[in-house]
Amino acid sequence: MKSNKTENLVLEELPSSSAAAASPEARARLRRFTIRAIMLTALFAVPLWQLARHAWKTEVQSHILLIPFVCWYLFKIAKEKEMGTPRPSPISGCIAAVVGLAALAAYWHWGINGNLPRNDALSLAMTGFLGLQLANAFFTLGWPVLRSRLFAVCFLVFLIPLPLAFTEFLSIMLQRASADAAEYMLSLVQMPFLRNDLVFQMPGLSIKVAEECSGVRSTLVLFITSLLAGHLFLRTGWKKALLALVIFPLGILRNGFRITAISWLTVNVDAGIIDGPLHHHGGPFFFGLSLIPLFALLWLLRRSDFKANRR
Repeated sequence: MKSNKTENLVLEELPSSSAAAASPEARARLRRFTIRAIMLTALFAVPLWQLARHAWKTEVQSHILLIPFVCWYLFKIAKEKEMGTPRPSPISGCIAAVVGLAALAAYWHWGINGNLPRNDALSLAMTGFLGLQLANAFFTLGWPVLRSRLFAVCFLVFLIPLPLAFTEFLSIMLQRASADAAEYMLSLVQMPFLRNDLVFQMPGLSIKVAEECSGVRSTLVLFITSLLAGHLFLRTGWKKALLALVIFPLGILRNGFRITAISWLTVNVDAGIIDGPLHHHGGPFFFGLSLIPLFALLWLLRRSDFKANRR
């Protein structure tokens, strides 16, 4: 009898929650949000088009083209029953609006006049666009609706092009760390060499770990992939953080392995390998290899989640 009463209570609560989510006020707020979002998108049509062209031509920022589709998928899979009743969050909306307007003012002052590189100008424009869109969401829908879709909302930040100063810093950091990893791996395979900063002298071969070899683009793609995989397949916060943070040492080891493999093969197998496709077009191959330990770690973390749930 108690179980029947419990089931009746659950069945009685379900229509009320769904009715609240589909109430006339909720539908009206959703319409207002949609109309304002379309208007903001139309106002930012030019910088959005410039962003698409920039991402198409720039390897480091090419991931931007996929972000809208990923976010659409994340919004789509969000469970309808998790949506709260729309209720404005004016304080959060004001904060988002101030950030958006400040970024937009900076874009108008420095970006349009050409005082900033196009990449950084688009960073300001997209920060303004997303800030105003977020303010629109807070003023019309509020935290009760956004909370269940918080990851998808935060994932939109990858629409903002990374500033050139940041990508240059990350590239140099990965470049030097990759050279250190290559030095260690070359020692493991007993390859005779002399190192002078980023230059390695080996029998019949001299190479320099260039900034282009830092793998900054593939590292960023792996980082975004790890965030998405952690959200979809893991439940514990620290496991999601571990999966994301392991990307940077994994990227360094991948680059060190690539340098070591190409150098060893050039010296011991074929001197033409250094000028062959493995060197100049082997990035996707080594990127694929780096996915193996990443997915292995994901599998182990997911398995531990299942074991914890069974207890």
